[in-house]
Amino acid sequence: MAALSLLANFWSLPANATSCVESPWIRVWPSYDVPTIRTRQIFLLFADQEEGYLQKGLRQFGTEAQLYLWSAKDSVPFRVLDRVLDEKGKMQLLLQPNRSLLAGHEYELRASRGQENLFYYFEQPPASSKSSGKTRYRWKALVAMDWQSPVWMSSPQVLKKVYENCASYSNSVLFSCPVRDSSSYLIKMTVQHQTTSRHWSAYQIPVNRTPWKHQIWMGNGSCGGNVRFESENNYEVAFEAVDSIGNRASAGSSPLVFQSPKRVECSTNLQPKRPKAKIRNK
Repeated sequence: MAALSLLANFWSLPANATSCVESPWIRVWPSYDVPTIRTRQIFLLFADQEEGYLQKGLRQFGTEAQLYLWSAKDSVPFRVLDRVLDEKGKMQLLLQPNRSLLAGHEYELRASRGQENLFYYFEQPPASSKSSGKTRYRWKALVAMDWQSPVWMSSPQVLKKVYENCASYSNSVLFSCPVRDSSSYLIKMTVQHQTTSRHWSAYQIPVNRTPWKHQIWMGNGSCGGNVRFESENNYEVAFEAVDSIGNRASAGSSPLVFQSPKRVECSTNLQPKRPKAKIRNK
């Protein structure tokens, strides 16, 4: 399955519901398996690794390194709309071309630092002599106007809380995410610890299939995550939906206050109990 489905599983499902898949490249939304983008499309860049050269690359884009969309007749640089750090220090970049793309043209995602081609930060096409030095991310630009912001059908609510380290580790909260929009969208979550005032943000890609539709996950698990909740602490979270060309809508005027899950200690005695010997009467 292409990177988008792996990404959706990793960021939007409870940690014990998917196997661990870590990408050795910077990931991009929309993914390369999506054939078209809008002429004013927004893009999300992020990496699975909490540290290392991928995180270094993300920090350089928009400053020391440049990211742009290239076609045979056009080249359009990006502008950075948002830089966020989750609670683990992983960066995400929200980007948009600094002008509209040419409708009907096919664009490739490219990156450079001075004269150096930074294609190796991204997944490359299947090996061939013609694909050397290129990324796998290519789309056809289409005109698709969208003046309406996403609509929150109701306020998000806590659906489930889990904090255990038994068969698999999970420290997470599942929220309802009742958003309606004519295009694909992202959810930005801004979380704050009510006592320490520590705060962080992260973008997530909702899973729009049953049973996870209109739900979104936050926390930490065996496969990683974005927040390490402390047991039974008070937090607040603000949700914002961002559609494919950058229209935004907040979920209410005030953040949702919730308590993190209580840690459940699992038994370490894994030996099966032996039945007691029967005493026979002589």
